[in-house]
Amino acid sequence: MGKCKPPLRMTNTDRAKQFAPFAALKGFETALREQEKIREEKKEPSDDMTESINSVLVSLYKGCKVKVLYYEASEMIYNEISGTVLKIDANRQNLYVDSIKIAFGDIYEIQIAETASRRK
Repeated sequence: MGKCKPPLRMTNTDRAKQFAPFAALKGFETALREQEKIREEKKEPSDDMTESINSVLVSLYKGCKVKVLYYEASEMIYNEISGTVLKIDANRQNLYVDSIKIAFGDIYEIQIAETASRRK
């Protein structure tokens, strides 16, 4: 009679792969989370709110800490960001907070979070 070879030993890594979770639909969870976002139409701020936004925009300066609620048209959602003003482009009417470019017209609410001494 012939001798049977002993079965090859499985490495721990290969053994662990057997029990790894399997995602049959890659990206499905991400797509579900994307659908959970509440889409909404852009709200127009009242005259008082517009006046308040404009007064804050006029008083902003580079390095100022702000909290901004703005409308992101591409995703049809409102986002809120707290960060540092990097640039105020009055000609193009854009505000740059951290790495985000926000059009003045998309700002729904803005607050100065920190009133540090203004640098010139």
